Amino acid sequence: MSHANFQYSVTCQVPDLIVVACLRAIAFEVQKGAGGAPNISSSGTGAKEWQESQQVKFYFTETERRIAFINHAARLLQGNWTLLAMSDNDPAPQGRSSAD
Repeated sequence: MSHANFQYSVTCQVPDLIVVACLRAIAFEVQKGAGGAPNISSSGTGAKEWQESQQVKFYFTETERRIAFINHAARLLQGNWTLLAMSDNDPAPQGRSSAD
């Protein structure tokens, strides 16, 4: 499965880099078993990208997986991140598919 299949995105404001690592783990877990490499869901969430704006974007193959990510992140990391935006047509970037 290609990066283009990971088209359902969610953009988050995250004030602490360690929380980004937690969000990466949640994204990986909810994307497992859907085909493709689950680490694609975290494309572009490295420290360098995060430092630019303290925002990161995660990508999923289905809206249900995106909703699962949001629900788990809200339950586990309440108050440590903010949902900024969602898109149904925003493919994961090519290149590195894991964090720095």
